[in-house]
Amino acid sequence: MRATPLVPDVLELICEWTDPGSLSIMARTARVLHEPAIHALWRVLPSLIPILRCFPADSWTIEGDTFGSSVRTAAFRSQPTDAAVWETMCCLRPTITLFPQLRTLHWKVIRLRDKCLPSFLICVGSHLSRMVFESLERPSRDKADELRPSLDIIAERFPGLQELQVGHFLEDRDRNSEIGSLFPTLAPSFPSLVSFVSRVWPITPTALLSLVRLNTLVSIAVRLRDDAGWPQAPNTQISSNLEEIELTSSLPAYTAFSKAITLPYAMDLTLELTSIPASHLISDLCRAIRRQCSPDVLETVHIDDVDTTAHAREGFIFPTHLRPLLDFKKLESLDLLLPSIRGYALDDDFCADMAKAWPRIRTLMLRSGTAGVHEVLPSVRVLPLFAIHCPKLERLGLNFDARHWNNQAEFNADDLNAEIYGALADRASTSVLSQLNVGSSPILVPELVAAFLDRVFPSLRWIWGGEGVDTPWEAVERFLSLFKHVRKDERRRLTQELSKASAGRASGDRKVAVPR
Repeated sequence: MRATPLVPDVLELICEWTDPGSLSIMARTARVLHEPAIHALWRVLPSLIPILRCFPADSWTIEGDTFGSSVRTAAFRSQPTDAAVWETMCCLRPTITLFPQLRTLHWKVIRLRDKCLPSFLICVGSHLSRMVFESLERPSRDKADELRPSLDIIAERFPGLQELQVGHFLEDRDRNSEIGSLFPTLAPSFPSLVSFVSRVWPITPTALLSLVRLNTLVSIAVRLRDDAGWPQAPNTQISSNLEEIELTSSLPAYTAFSKAITLPYAMDLTLELTSIPASHLISDLCRAIRRQCSPDVLETVHIDDVDTTAHAREGFIFPTHLRPLLDFKKLESLDLLLPSIRGYALDDDFCADMAKAWPRIRTLMLRSGTAGVHEVLPSVRVLPLFAIHCPKLERLGLNFDARHWNNQAEFNADDLNAEIYGALADRASTSVLSQLNVGSSPILVPELVAAFLDRVFPSLRWIWGGEGVDTPWEAVERFLSLFKHVRKDERRRLTQELSKASAGRASGDRKVAVPR
């Protein structure tokens, strides 16, 4: 049984969802509304101007609390304050913590110069739990020296810091920065750190080894150095809480990393490849994942080729390349987006192995960057296997040959063909698949393919068939929508007939014969 909410709690909830203009009116209307309205107004500070206006004109001390104690998030969305104003204020300001209850600090939106960061941090109380430092200035070689005082202050003043993110917001990033070298000595100073992000500045092996030893660390997203030297044998004690790993790396750098550090507790692995992987090296990548992660724990794998300069599309991915991933029996999501690869050459046997190996899979996306290029294509026979063996599958991305039927007679002849439908030849499908990415899969007769898909995947709603207008796969999607309307009307008719039949039986039961 839930406790009855108190009046102050109700007022606080109302103020939380009220716009600033209404809050200002509420704060001036009644004494009972003043305090909750003021706290809600100051919770997210839109700029430094309101806090600066609260300062006395000529005083070296401030007695009592200020509105700054209500600020929880510094999200400056208005015109930025000139750095000179902040620097002058820091020189003349009274000795006081301006934001004693600040929880989130996003340096990019504050729009002060990086040299103002140490003085700003000194004005923040010890309750800061999330710090995002994304510099708006052009990167420099001595950025590590500039950032060191700020990191020292963060480590000293914010023992409860849970999220720390560093990097550059500008596109011309300095990927050779030595920022990552700062973290080996600072990592032990963050006893509560849960998440660390450095996707732009590459991190050194020593820094990464120091971070993954933190017992509280749950998530890490870092860029690996291409020239890093890793220890030969994996002997690092990894935190048992480290479950989410995101790595931006070249393929050789990740392979070396996988040999040095095992991730036995990783549940979510994301790899952003910065170099074009040759197709024959994909097998090395999959073996590295198998070597580094536990097949009894890993649930999500996402691999993306982020090298936008790639133009050449060479090579295909064959079953032997992906086979090491079949060992991950608890896999729930596999998303491979490799635009530098021409395509996948997967046969029916390997698709059957995938369907049987991953009974928990919810998302399976195998995507490449070239349309209309196929070495080997699985047939329509593989789709019922996913419907049967993957009962939780919701999203499927797979190129297949949809040219199995040329006419209605051929399609009708396969109606009970177990070679096509498998176990679905004599029973209805219970698949929950709703999205199908077919890429540039070849197709002949859209209405027949639509009827087949409607039978195998009765919950299918969306089909993505590549770019273009009025493609055959768009016709398939329209037929699916029509079939669903027909089924809905049929269910309505059957429900009405069953209701009439039930009413008739009930009426007959009430007629009792009376003996003469």
